[in-house]
Amino acid sequence: MSSVKGVASHPSHKRYLWRDADYDAMNIYSNTVDWSNVICQNPGVEQMWDAFVCILWNAIDMFVPSRKACSNHNTGHRSRPIPLKLRKCMADKRRIWRQLKLRPKDLQLRGRYRELVCSWRKLVRDRDIYEEERIIEADNLGEFYRFVNKRISNKSSIGAIVEDCGDVLTENIDKANAFNKYFASVGVVDDGVTPCVDNVPLGSILDSICISDSDVLHSIRRLKCNLSSGPDNIPPMLIKKLCSSLCKPLSLLFNQFISVGFVPDDWRKAVVVPVFKKGAAGLLSNYRPISLTYVLSKVMERIVSRKVCNHLRLNNILSPDQHGFLSKRSTCTNLLKCFNDWSLSIQSREQTTVIYVDFSKAFDVVSHAKLFTRLHSYRATVFVTVYYFGSKVSSVIAKCVPRLDQSCLILLNWLVVLCKVVV
Repeated sequence: MSSVKGVASHPSHKRYLWRDADYDAMNIYSNTVDWSNVICQNPGVEQMWDAFVCILWNAIDMFVPSRKACSNHNTGHRSRPIPLKLRKCMADKRRIWRQLKLRPKDLQLRGRYRELVCSWRKLVRDRDIYEEERIIEADNLGEFYRFVNKRISNKSSIGAIVEDCGDVLTENIDKANAFNKYFASVGVVDDGVTPCVDNVPLGSILDSICISDSDVLHSIRRLKCNLSSGPDNIPPMLIKKLCSSLCKPLSLLFNQFISVGFVPDDWRKAVVVPVFKKGAAGLLSNYRPISLTYVLSKVMERIVSRKVCNHLRLNNILSPDQHGFLSKRSTCTNLLKCFNDWSLSIQSREQTTVIYVDFSKAFDVVSHAKLFTRLHSYRATVFVTVYYFGSKVSSVIAKCVPRLDQSCLILLNWLVVLCKVVV
């Protein structure tokens, strides 16, 4: 298997139609691959990763239809692709209409035109029904609200941005550079001082992590079935459709990564999309960055994160008052518990004082070195856990993609920024 470094960044002149792919044939193709032989022919972990990516892209080129991508210089709004049947019906309707204008008393043409109008309306309704069913099956709350918002608002791009010096930015390239500069400035450089932390006596030690096929399958099934791809241009939908045939090679790959402490260089890259929060839409500080990373890196991160959380839970390290970033816990459970405590306090005629504290940019200013030191004190001594996340987040190369028109995503200069780990 030849080396394919950089193949994850597949040529951008193609636009793949992921929803029209033959996933059954792709599963059959993946199951016919002798993954043990692939590993033997590529003993190095980096060569193994390149071989896996090469096989995956070969399957994509064979079973996923594509078309020539539109030029990034086209800044116009691009609507949903129109199905072939609907386009033919529209063309026939226009042709009959032109003939009917020349012969308005021709009853046969008038009847034919009415038939085409009814057919066209039915095709439009079927298209809308298909789109709504697709959103329901995706089970993606964000996509649902985007679908609703498009029908109640006409805003489709980021407006003018006002810098601190008062300059107004209207060009896409200038706005993207401003977002890049602002998001990169939020991170805080560690002072290099590592506090002394005593090890906590626990009943078990997390000194190794073994990833099974079921772990990979469970993590893949938690992915959202959408087309939001990272720098590799591979959407979560593809990985979810191929979960049964990819869980075996991915478990072999991930275990190899852990055994030698390897992280693919491509996993350090992310596409950063600014998302408006609240306040004035022209201020950079009112946007938060959303990093679109590699789908397979998310799969491995979730597996490692789940095993670390299980270790903390088994040893009763997590506080019962912790409601964030835990399964079956949320802001709703936090409010219910607070409401219960306040009610009991009021019934006992005790004074109740509530203080809310909000840390600005809390995740962006966390010291990763200090965080890993604390993790090690909880007897998570597996070197790879610290090495994997440490090398993953210490320097993430990202590029800013302003959320402008769908056909005008401006990809900018690479910047080195600090990024948080999403658990």
